[in-house]
Amino acid sequence: GIPGPSAEGNIDDPQFRWLEGQLKAATAAGERVILFSHHAIQSLTSPVPDEAAPPCTVPDAHGHDVNPGCDIDPRSSSPVHLGADLTTLLHKYPNVIAWIAGHSHVNDIQPYVADDKSSGFWMIRTAAEADWPQQARLIQLFDNRDGTLSIFGTVIDHASPVAAAPAGTTAAGFDRAQLASVGRTLAYNDNQVGARQCDPACGEGLAKDRNVELLLRDPLRPCTTKVAGTAGPDRLRGSDASERLLGRPGADRIDGRSGRDCVIGGRGRDRLEGGPGHDRIRGQGGGDRISARDGLRDHVDCGVGRSDLAIVDRKDRVRRCETVRVK
Repeated sequence: GIPGPSAEGNIDDPQFRWLEGQLKAATAAGERVILFSHHAIQSLTSPVPDEAAPPCTVPDAHGHDVNPGCDIDPRSSSPVHLGADLTTLLHKYPNVIAWIAGHSHVNDIQPYVADDKSSGFWMIRTAAEADWPQQARLIQLFDNRDGTLSIFGTVIDHASPVAAAPAGTTAAGFDRAQLASVGRTLAYNDNQVGARQCDPACGEGLAKDRNVELLLRDPLRPCTTKVAGTAGPDRLRGSDASERLLGRPGADRIDGRSGRDCVIGGRGRDRLEGGPGHDRIRGQGGGDRISARDGLRDHVDCGVGRSDLAIVDRKDRVRRCETVRVK
């Protein structure tokens, strides 16, 4: 935001182009992406460019410029990008799974799903320490190993006494916990955004905005279509979609072809090939031959057996393989 014209935000063009470059790099590396920023989509509404800010001059006693929010970037900020622009950009990259932000001093969680359902992410905002309910949020990401992810969000109160010291108590000797307790009491009784001023209480959000499990499809393991073999030597060949190809006992030959595939061998000397795409390939019984040479980053796990061979690219992640050939 720019002091005076607007407290809301935007993304200037150099930052927007930098972000797109980072998203491309993360996609090429087969990485999930979680964004962190001060402003959320909902508050990226200011059309005011950085050049409207006052000039930077001299620092104050704390090392900050005497003109708050002055523009230190010599590059042109135009065109500025607002929340809708960021949403469109992020929907181009399915590996974006969440965006964590503040600014609005409220617990709020919203899904942002692309119109064609091909991508989407969770927008997570958390209340501020300055206003009621003075909470933080613990965020944990879990791989459910079934093609989905769970984002757990747990709001946390600061560890101070529930009841503040009684009126008239000398504050000179207060420790940090006592001061925090006073701060929470003042926030609760704030005439503008205290707990009694809203229904539901200001900042708290609804139950769906506080302690939550947020489910989404894993962009690195989108193997929802299952193709399974039989109890014998099978030859499984995928399509150009993202599939889960599952071998059974027997010497199987499995080719994932194009797409982000999950190729899993059974008990037997299998030949497993991912094909073009960011694949996950796992052997099972030993004596497997795994090929992941496609120039993209794949995850290869040869399993618990012995005498396995993996033929991979340098950028692949490989584990539990007795012999690895990098080409």
